[in-house]
Amino acid sequence: MKKNLKLFIIGVIVVLAALVLGLIVSKQLTKPKLNSKTATQPKRENPSCKIFTLTEATKILGDGTAADPVNDNQPVDANNITSSTCSYTFSDTTVAQTASVTVRSPINESGKAIIKSQFTSNKVSASQDVSGYGDSAFWDNNFGQLNVLKNNTWYTITNGPVGPSDRKLDQTKKLADVLNPKL
Repeated sequence: MKKNLKLFIIGVIVVLAALVLGLIVSKQLTKPKLNSKTATQPKRENPSCKIFTLTEATKILGDGTAADPVNDNQPVDANNITSSTCSYTFSDTTVAQTASVTVRSPINESGKAIIKSQFTSNKVSASQDVSGYGDSAFWDNNFGQLNVLKNNTWYTITNGPVGPSDRKLDQTKKLADVLNPKL
């Protein structure tokens, strides 16, 4: 009887040890992996949405305008440039309209050179120069967007039908005129 009791107690201890070990391993496997970069960086606000708010979008597109999910995204740092987009959509049974602003800011001198080149040597050949916005501006008919360079920052502004080829410069200028003081 004593021998059976000893075996029973040893069995219980082995089972409990296995359970504790299983819990420890399980917690390690399900713990989110954080690297030093993500652990130390707080969520950054979307700078495009500071420039282009829902109130302004509603003035342009009309009542019933909704913020697009992209507005919740943090800015993206890539190729020496930080990019963010703020976009709004209005839809009813007959028409869908969209308005957006993308902001590209240089992180360093290389980023400044890349942005500047989009308005000089790498500028779209079939573009139309537009005055009254920033240091330089042009309309890209293929993408239906107004590109504005101001203080080394590149703003891309769209307004009109969802299809880029259906957008017109005059429509986009209505939004650009509202946003111009904030650029």
